[in-house]
Amino acid sequence: MMIRKNNELSNSLKEIFKYADGVHVLNPGVNLNHIIEVEKELAITFPKIYKDFLQVCNGGELFIPGSILSDLYHPDLGVMKKGT
Repeated sequence: MMIRKNNELSNSLKEIFKYADGVHVLNPGVNLNHIIEVEKELAITFPKIYKDFLQVCNGGELFIPGSILSDLYHPDLGVMKKGT
């Protein structure tokens, strides 16, 4: 699992997940192929930790209503979500 492979990401997600249900809403992760396609389209390279994060959690919201975590938009993923 991606979380176990990245210690920095693992520690950050542990902090997020320690709260009760409903405090945060996180979107499901995305496929690495979608990330690579968006990088090519934008002619950029995302840092590895951000790619790892997107595969676990593709955006969401912390401390509702609160901080928005932008998600990666790819047409195959359907309708854009809050935070896009």
